[in-house]
Amino acid sequence: MTKPYVDFEWTLAGSIDTPEESVLNSIINKLVQLSELAVAAEDMPDIMLQIQTCQCVLNNLRMHVGKASFDYYFSIADVELEKLDGLLETEGPSL
Repeated sequence: MTKPYVDFEWTLAGSIDTPEESVLNSIINKLVQLSELAVAAEDMPDIMLQIQTCQCVLNNLRMHVGKASFDYYFSIADVELEKLDGLLETEGPSL
């Protein structure tokens, strides 16, 4: 079982009071975790597709840190990470 991707650190990243540097660090940490998961899930196409989707929305989110559009893009990333958590619960690799 993997650690959930929607966790306390991620929740803090979406808070309006969180400094931009902390938000960027959280996004980068999620991207690193996703890269590590991709290695373990390379033979699992559904999970790989969701990992790639999450990587895409997180890379896009980085460009909106500190902008009015951040909340919108954060909510998209949050939904995609929750989908990944759900997939990992049901069919994910054991790490």
